[in-house]
Amino acid sequence: MFQRKDKYHVYITHNTYRGMLLEVGRHPGNESIIQMPGIRIGNDFFFDMVSDSGINATYTPTMCEKDHVYADHLSTRLSEYYDFSNGKLTVSQVHRHPDGYLHFSHGDHPANIKLAQQFGGVVNGLIFIDPEFRIKFWYIDENGDETEVEYEINDKAVRAAMPRIALRRLKETVERNEAARKAAKKQSVERLQQPKIKDQSAQDCPICSGDTRRRKNIWITEQQMHCRRQRYRPKQNRLRQKLQKLLSWTIRQRKEHLRKTSWTLKRFRRRSDHTRF
Repeated sequence: MFQRKDKYHVYITHNTYRGMLLEVGRHPGNESIIQMPGIRIGNDFFFDMVSDSGINATYTPTMCEKDHVYADHLSTRLSEYYDFSNGKLTVSQVHRHPDGYLHFSHGDHPANIKLAQQFGGVVNGLIFIDPEFRIKFWYIDENGDETEVEYEINDKAVRAAMPRIALRRLKETVERNEAARKAAKKQSVERLQQPKIKDQSAQDCPICSGDTRRRKNIWITEQQMHCRRQRYRPKQNRLRQKLQKLLSWTIRQRKEHLRKTSWTLKRFRRRSDHTRF
């Protein structure tokens, strides 16, 4: 599974190295994770800044559970400072291991494979202090195969591979977005302040044409119908007919019930009269 090749190479800056030292120094004796956004150009990986484990991370001597929301958010914000037109965005994770554990643990493999599948192969690393501070990197492909790679601290190479975004470009983007927002807001205000027009087609309405007073008071916008009564009157008529039918049926039933009741009482009284002694 471990292959010794010089096919891949990692370049970091002094800022990257400084960030690793600071994060490991904050949690002595415990595992900690450093997440690094960078750029991949062919088989070369370049990194400049790091994200720490996070505010709500959990640190133990054998495990570190990073604050995923914090680390992913900070990595995204850091990556926005750079121009990735020379290659494609990649993310690397480096974490400290206890003394004597020189390779990724069984719990590290699923996370490594998931990250490799997301970015089409990544370089992850381990930090050891035994007693000297040192780093080792492996290239991990989408199948989880690991290839040990060398790294070097080279600020010049990293700056050439992932330059900062030009201020002029950022300025133009901000101004263009603000102009588009103001134009959209202006159109919305103009639409709301659009003058109302008197409906000419209301005179042809078969329902409102007989009511001159109501016809003169109909004022609508271009998006509304000329007469809402024309829209809802058929429904009202159907409901009224159903209600009348229901009431008339109820009245007939009550009359029929009363007729049968009175006829039954009359028969009972007649029988009672015949059975008297």
